[in-house]
Amino acid sequence: MKNKNQTLLKAGINGMLVMVMLIPTMLIQGLIRERLNRKSDVMQEVNQKWAGNQTISGPLIRIPYYKRQEITVKNTKTGNYKETQRVLTEIYLTPKNLKIESVIKPENRKIGISEAIVYQSENKISGSYENIKTALGDILEEDILWNKAELIIGISDLRGIKNLKQFKLKNKIYTFEGSKSLNPVMGNVIISQLNSNINSNESIPFEIDLNLNGSETLNYIPIGESNSFVARSTWPNPKFSGNFLPDSRNINDSGFVANWNISHLNRNLPQKWNEENFPSFIDSTLGLSLLNPNDNYQKTERSLKYSILIISLTFLAFFFLEMILKEKIHPLQYALVGAALCIFYTLLLSFSEILIFNYSYLISTLMTLLLITLYTRSLFKNTRMAYWIASILSVLYLFIFIIIQLEDTALLIGSLGLFFILSLTMYVSRKINWYTDENSDLINN
Repeated sequence: MKNKNQTLLKAGINGMLVMVMLIPTMLIQGLIRERLNRKSDVMQEVNQKWAGNQTISGPLIRIPYYKRQEITVKNTKTGNYKETQRVLTEIYLTPKNLKIESVIKPENRKIGISEAIVYQSENKISGSYENIKTALGDILEEDILWNKAELIIGISDLRGIKNLKQFKLKNKIYTFEGSKSLNPVMGNVIISQLNSNINSNESIPFEIDLNLNGSETLNYIPIGESNSFVARSTWPNPKFSGNFLPDSRNINDSGFVANWNISHLNRNLPQKWNEENFPSFIDSTLGLSLLNPNDNYQKTERSLKYSILIISLTFLAFFFLEMILKEKIHPLQYALVGAALCIFYTLLLSFSEILIFNYSYLISTLMTLLLITLYTRSLFKNTRMAYWIASILSVLYLFIFIIIQLEDTALLIGSLGLFFILSLTMYVSRKINWYTDENSDLINN
C-alpha cells in the first residue's frame, strides 16, 4: 500500500509539473507575438517608403453635365410658381471591354533580420468604350460639358506609380495631368482631360501602360462589361483573394500564371452611375497576394501548440523509467527536463529569424536532444536508457515537424499519431506492476 501511495503521489506531482510547464510556453507564445508585431512594423516601414497594397480600378470616363430639376419658388405677391434649375453633376461610364495583363516582379526588402515582400508590376491595360452618346440616355446635348470630360484610373497608393505619363485613346496620345482623392469608394485617382474627343457613338479603344510598385497584394476591380485579367510572376507561393478565383492557374517552383474572365453579370456593379450614387467596389474585388514561404513565426507558433504533448510524453517516459529502474527522480529534475523542452521553442524562434525554418528546427532539435540525453545518462547511469529517451524525443519532434508541414491533412495525421502513441503507452504500461517494485526485468523485454 505504501508503494501504491508513493506511485500515485509521484504521478500527481508530475501532472502538476506538466501544468506548471505551460506557464513558460505561454510566455514564449507572447514572445512570438511580439516578434510578429515587430515584423508588421517593418512591413509598414517598408510600405511607407515603397508603396502599400495596390488596387487598380478603372479606367472610367467621367462626364460633367447639368441636371435639370424643377423647384417651387415661393412669392407672396404673385403666388408660388415652378422653375427649372440646372445643377452641375457627373456621370461615370465603364468600358465595354477591359483587359489587364500584369507581370509581377517580387523582391525581398530587409530591415535588420525582418523582411517584407514588395513587387514591381508592369500592367498593360486595354479595352474599348462603346456608344458613349447613347449611354448618356435622355441627357440633353446642351447640358453635357464634353470639353470637361476626363479619364480616371483608381490606384490605392499613388507613391507606387512609375513611368506613367501618356496613354493612347482612339489612336490619340493623352497625358495624365494630376491626381487627387476622389471619394471613399475609389480613393486616389489619376486624371486626364479628354476634351470633346469622345462625343460620338464610335468604338473608342484605349491602351495604357502602368508600371506600379506595391507590397504583397495586387487587386483588380472588374468594372467592364467583359473583363479579362492575367497575372504572371516568378513567385511560387501566391494566394488568390477577393470574390473571384482564377478560371485557370498554373503554379510551380518557377512561378505562376493565373487567368480571370468575368462578365458584368457576375458582379453587382452598374455600367454607369451618377456622382450621388457611386457604387461600392468591396464585393467585386479580385487579386492575389505574394505569401512568404518561410513564415517562421506561424510555424513556430504551430509547433508550440504541441508543447503540452511533448512535455507530457517526456515526463511519462521518465516516470516509466523511474518505475522500471527503481530510481528516484526528484521533482526538480523533472522541472529541469521540462525547462530544456521549453528552451527548444526559444531556440527555434531565434534560429528561424536567421535561417530557413527547416534548418532551424533541425538545429534546435539536435541541441535539445543532446542536452536531455546527456542529462538522462547522468541520472540513470545507463547509456541504453539515455538512447531510449533520445529515440522517443526524436520520434516526437519528427512527428510534430511532419504535422506543421501539412495543411489539409494535419488533423488526420495528428489524430493517427496520437492514437499510435496512446496505444504504445498502454502496451508498455501493461507490464508495470504498480503495487510492487519488481519491475527491473522489464528493461530487457
